[in-house]
Amino acid sequence: MRRKSWDNLQEEIDRCRMIYPDMKDAEEMIRLVLQAEKDFYRDYPRAMEPVHFGWSEEEIKEKFKDDQTLGMDRLEIETNSFKELLSYLAGALSGSNRELEGALEEMKERINLRLPVVSEYTTLEEAGMMFEDIEKETSLEQDLATFLFHFSLSSLFQRRMELLLSEIDTTMWRRGDCPVCGQKPHYGMLRKEDGAKIMECWLCGTRYQHMRVKCPFCDSENKDEIGLFTAANLKVCRVHFCKECNGYYKIFDLREYRGGEANLFVHHLATLSHDLLAQKEGFSPGSGLEWVSDIELSGQDHKH
Repeated sequence: MRRKSWDNLQEEIDRCRMIYPDMKDAEEMIRLVLQAEKDFYRDYPRAMEPVHFGWSEEEIKEKFKDDQTLGMDRLEIETNSFKELLSYLAGALSGSNRELEGALEEMKERINLRLPVVSEYTTLEEAGMMFEDIEKETSLEQDLATFLFHFSLSSLFQRRMELLLSEIDTTMWRRGDCPVCGQKPHYGMLRKEDGAKIMECWLCGTRYQHMRVKCPFCDSENKDEIGLFTAANLKVCRVHFCKECNGYYKIFDLREYRGGEANLFVHHLATLSHDLLAQKEGFSPGSGLEWVSDIELSGQDHKH
């Protein structure tokens, strides 16, 4: 299964504004980055060149049955496309917030140094290491670095894998990580019609079913160690945690949601305060994506 498209996005934003108090902080950023993304693909259509693979439908089912991912996290992205998309995103964000302009310019300079033009392709691992260094070496805050890393890579991966994902049946998959690219999830949903727990991959967008009472990170089924909490009567968003591995992830209960099929990325951005609460309780994102900065955790003012 693949994740929901960006169709009817405004209706989704309007519904989220009615549910989540923090949506007003995320709404403008969502619009800006989606417009920047649209402009980028208009100017660089090559970045949408689809991925093809030689496995048959039956071979994929056998891989999933044997707990083997398709290993699409090894897919390399075109370096120039990666740099240009980040440039478009940085331009959109700095244009709306002059306080970010200096940090985003620093980021662009570091990226040009780390990803020279002579390197035609970039791996996911190289991109991740680069962003870790950029967060340490510049005034770019950790949460914004995570957002840019997440959005740019997931956009490039999902555009290239869109046709592939539409043909993949994940019903044989039982593990907690993504069957297509092996990434650990940061959010998912309880399906409206039957309450099934469906995880969504932050990188490729694949949706896959996972056991309700099981940690997707360490596979623990110990009910005494697995729990959840909600915040401020917001029943849609639930933070699930595991005391055995200390990881957390967010689940959006669509049985409590009056809209149609949800765009989980929008819901995630509207509930970053839940990530903050989870980390203040001592849990860490099992996905490895740090959506909360050390500044926010400490309660200090943002760095300038």
